[in-house]
Amino acid sequence: MWTSADYLTVIEESSALSNIVDRVFAQVFRRDFTAPGFALIHFPPIHSRDFRQAMIDLKSMIAAKYRSLRGNHLGYRSVARFNQQVTTKFHLDGAPDESYLMLGYEMTRVPSEVSMADYTKAAFEMGITPREYMERFNPMFPMHAARLVPYITKVDAFDVSKSQILIVNNSAMLFGSGDWSSLGVLHQATIPHAFPDEARVINSTMLVVYDDASDELVSEDAQRAFVESDTIAGADAYR
Repeated sequence: MWTSADYLTVIEESSALSNIVDRVFAQVFRRDFTAPGFALIHFPPIHSRDFRQAMIDLKSMIAAKYRSLRGNHLGYRSVARFNQQVTTKFHLDGAPDESYLMLGYEMTRVPSEVSMADYTKAAFEMGITPREYMERFNPMFPMHAARLVPYITKVDAFDVSKSQILIVNNSAMLFGSGDWSSLGVLHQATIPHAFPDEARVINSTMLVVYDDASDELVSEDAQRAFVESDTIAGADAYR
């Protein structure tokens, strides 16, 4: 459905993040089907800790833009680092109806592919809600997977030889609902086979909406630990 021109941004240095916020925001925080609902950012070679700091910095910039538009705080629900080498099916990560994933993939020699599926558009064209679509046609079950085929985009620009941030609209909101409807997509990864002696490190963060920054579940100390620790742990490791 979408080409790299629609979702890919290449930056030369992390100090250029402020220049891409508007573009990335429009790609991810969509209110109709003229944007993909996800964005991919390629970085030049960068140390892991600097990469994670860039993720924190980009989140702050995106949250500031969100607050200027909506008046709410966009903050962390979870942060984690893990070595993921298992193929997944198309899915939403469990979260409130409005949520976003910022996934930082470190350079690796483990081959993998990533795809997106516009299940919100599929639901809209069927005249049902996104939640109802997942209840009735959850692609985790093989008998429903084929229904999504016309809505799938293989993220051809995904490149394991680069450090890259993938931002995914993980929402389950109804098209045209209220004054703000953020339209989500499903995501999926294919890893042909695991490499026990290698690592495919994903720095995984989830963003949700809070009334105030003081409500955010992940403290500044935990965010600092996420950046500074070399530990590869499970979900919600830094709280």
